[in-house]
Amino acid sequence: MDTAPEEIPAEALVKRCQPERLGFASTDVIHLTQEVQVAQQSLHRYIGAITAGQEEERQRLARELHDDTLQSLIALKQRVQLARLTLQDQPEGEVLVELEGLAEQTIDNLRRLTRALRPIYLEELGLVAALEMLAREANQTGGVSIYFQCHGSERRLLPNAELALYRIAQEAISNILRHSNATQAHLSIHYSEKSVTLSVTDNGKGFEVPNSPAEFAPGGHFGLLGLHERAELIGAKLEIRSSPGKGAQLTVELPSASETVEGSPDAAARPGSADQHGKTETT
Repeated sequence: MDTAPEEIPAEALVKRCQPERLGFASTDVIHLTQEVQVAQQSLHRYIGAITAGQEEERQRLARELHDDTLQSLIALKQRVQLARLTLQDQPEGEVLVELEGLAEQTIDNLRRLTRALRPIYLEELGLVAALEMLAREANQTGGVSIYFQCHGSERRLLPNAELALYRIAQEAISNILRHSNATQAHLSIHYSEKSVTLSVTDNGKGFEVPNSPAEFAPGGHFGLLGLHERAELIGAKLEIRSSPGKGAQLTVELPSASETVEGSPDAAARPGSADQHGKTETT
């Protein structure tokens, strides 16, 4: 004969579940949560220090290349020019013409490299001018037509915010040129009262986007992980949308509370029309 299950009085159940009996478990959970938060904060500071160190090293290399290597190449080119003028009526002059052209090309490439390492336009003229030049140079060096647009009234941001947005755009365009097989790409920045939004899209082959940033590294998407970390450092939200055969879109939204230099006036909008040479359009 089946026996009815024993009834436990409500008072006994309450007693079993009293906080002092479960206190050890809740204390452990709180302790572990605090440890995770401290570890995340330490990792965030560590990534910030690495990023700052990378920028300092880039600036150092840019200065050395400009002050030493570039000046030596310019002096070499001038020597070749003098020699060519001296031997212009002799067969050796043709070789010197070739050397002069090679020196000029090397100088141009080195100047482009120093600008990539240390974006002077960003420091002196602001983010819009720097992005416009980035699109223009990418058009000259790659096989992708890159269109640039600016919407809204430009305003100066905190230096670290401007640099992070520029580096994100720079890395995104570099990935498009190297991996996307795209024929067109669009780089845009939109200034509104609530935020600044950077967007990079292309019509390339696309890819499967990992479900979360934690899957970027195991999937070999170290570039995407770097972009996500740069966005996090300035309090921005980064979103990537893509699928095979349908291109890709990268969007970074920086809230106004994180980006504006206190007391700085808005920069005047610069009229123009967007085209493959990176001219600005304001709306």
